Amino acid sequence: MKREFLGSTRVTTGYQITVPRDLRKYLGIKKGDKILFWLEGDKVVLEKV
Repeated sequence: MKREFLGSTRVTTGYQITVPRDLRKYLGIKKGDKILFWLEGDKVVLEKV
């Protein structure tokens, strides 16, 4: 699997994150889309449903 850096973000005081623009564009994420979070060892993987 190819690994490519697409941005970073911070966790807000409400424990929310913003998906970086380049990643949203790459995955085609739009408002209202459902996102799954998976753990792979010590990594978090995000998947658009």
